[in-house]
Amino acid sequence: MADEDRKKSFLEILAIVITAIAAVLGGLNGVAALITAMNTKGEVQNGAAKKSEETAMVLWGADHYNKMVAMDEEVHSRWAQVENQLKRRFDLIPNLVETVKGYAKHEKEIFENLAKARTSYFQASSMQEKAAAAGGLENALSRLLMLQETYPDLKANQSYLKLMDSLEGTENRIAVERMRYNNAVQAVNTYRRTVVGRFAAALAGVEAAQYFNLPEGEQQTPKVKFD
Repeated sequence: MADEDRKKSFLEILAIVITAIAAVLGGLNGVAALITAMNTKGEVQNGAAKKSEETAMVLWGADHYNKMVAMDEEVHSRWAQVENQLKRRFDLIPNLVETVKGYAKHEKEIFENLAKARTSYFQASSMQEKAAAAGGLENALSRLLMLQETYPDLKANQSYLKLMDSLEGTENRIAVERMRYNNAVQAVNTYRRTVVGRFAAALAGVEAAQYFNLPEGEQQTPKVKFD
């Protein structure tokens, strides 16, 4: 017999015993007392049930709160990975510029735009500002890479080739991390739009996350080619 069944049987037997004792000792008064006792018991049981429901609601709310916090942390974690790769790319730029300058000193505008984008990125304080600076760099970097067509001797420079190899790997990692970040953003923003998610987000102080999309006209990721 299950514990719940045993408990039910015990209570039923106890009720019969109490009824019999009340009938013998107190007659109607005993029965009235029994009824009062049973009502009190019912109130206690109802109170316990209500408390159990409240506990379940608290646990349910805590579960959704924790889910929202975890999704928000995932967005921050993914952005940190994007930043790691963006920093790696920016760290390659000075050496790349110096190498290209040896063949194309008069391409001053491209070099200035690269320097400006790099400075803007490291001075940025928000994700939106850093994304904008990264977009500006991609535009200038694409123009820089096109110089190898104008100056074919660049392709024979070993330092240039090594830098291009590193840059190609970095661009691929940036594309992957950007995709993962945007997927995390989509997940948390979609959850925030649900009824439960709205309350969880308000309670946890989670704002809508921003996608890392390139500005209009800069949608093309720099291609590293050696044709």
